[in-house]
Amino acid sequence: MLDRQMLELLVIGFYLWYLIEWSILLIRYRDCFKAYRHIGFEKEAYDNEGDLQYLKRRKRYAFKKYLV
Repeated sequence: MLDRQMLELLVIGFYLWYLIEWSILLIRYRDCFKAYRHIGFEKEAYDNEGDLQYLKRRKRYAFKKYLV
Protein backbone atom coordinates (compact mmCIF):
# COMPACT_ATOMS: atom_id res chain seq x y z
CA MET A 1 0.00 0.00 0.00
CA LEU A 2 2.88 2.31 0.74
CA ASP A 3 3.86 2.20 -2.93
CA ARG A 4 0.41 3.42 -4.00
CA GLN A 5 0.42 6.22 -1.46
CA MET A 6 3.92 7.28 -2.50
CA LEU A 7 3.09 7.25 -6.21
CA GLU A 8 -0.04 9.32 -5.67
CA LEU A 9 2.02 12.05 -4.03
CA LEU A 10 5.10 11.69 -6.25
CA VAL A 11 7.37 10.28 -3.50
CA ILE A 12 8.77 13.65 -2.33
CA GLY A 13 5.25 14.87 -1.55
CA PHE A 14 4.61 11.69 0.40
CA TYR A 15 7.66 12.15 2.61
CA LEU A 16 6.95 15.84 3.17
CA TRP A 17 3.33 15.17 4.06
CA TYR A 18 4.33 12.25 6.30
CA LEU A 19 6.89 14.33 8.20
CA ILE A 20 4.62 17.35 8.60
CA GLU A 21 1.68 15.23 9.76
CA TRP A 22 3.89 13.28 12.18
CA SER A 23 5.31 16.55 13.59
CA ILE A 24 1.85 17.98 14.19
CA LEU A 25 0.69 14.75 15.82
CA LEU A 26 3.81 14.61 17.96
CA ILE A 27 3.00 18.05 19.34
CA ARG A 28 -0.61 16.98 19.91
CA TYR A 29 0.07 13.61 21.57
CA ARG A 30 3.60 14.16 22.97
CA ASP A 31 4.31 10.51 22.21
CA CYS A 32 6.29 9.31 19.17
CA PHE A 33 4.49 5.99 18.83
CA LYS A 34 1.04 7.46 19.27
CA ALA A 35 1.84 10.15 16.70
CA TYR A 36 3.03 7.47 14.27
CA ARG A 37 -0.12 5.36 14.73
CA HIS A 38 -2.34 8.36 13.97
CA ILE A 39 -0.69 9.32 10.66
CA GLY A 40 -3.33 9.04 7.93
CA PHE A 41 -1.18 6.80 5.74
CA GLU A 42 -0.56 4.42 8.62
CA LYS A 43 -4.21 4.35 9.69
CA GLU A 44 -5.25 3.39 6.18
CA ALA A 45 -2.68 0.61 6.11
CA TYR A 46 -3.54 -0.77 9.56
CA ASP A 47 -7.29 -0.59 8.95
CA ASN A 48 -6.97 -2.62 5.76
CA GLU A 49 -4.05 -4.95 6.45
CA GLY A 50 -6.27 -8.03 6.66
CA ASP A 51 -8.15 -7.28 3.44
CA LEU A 52 -6.21 -8.97 0.66
CA GLN A 53 -8.44 -7.40 -2.01
CA TYR A 54 -8.15 -3.82 -0.73
CA LEU A 55 -5.55 -2.66 -3.24
CA LYS A 56 -7.62 -3.97 -6.13
CA ARG A 57 -10.63 -1.85 -5.19
CA ARG A 58 -8.87 1.05 -3.49
CA LYS A 59 -9.67 4.44 -5.03
CA ARG A 60 -6.95 6.98 -5.66
CA TYR A 61 -6.14 9.20 -2.69
CA ALA A 62 -8.13 6.93 -0.35
CA PHE A 63 -5.81 7.97 2.49
CA LYS A 64 -7.54 11.39 2.60
CA LYS A 65 -10.41 10.03 4.65
CA TYR A 66 -7.89 9.02 7.35
CA LEU A 67 -6.26 12.43 7.70
CA VAL A 68 -6.34 14.39 10.91
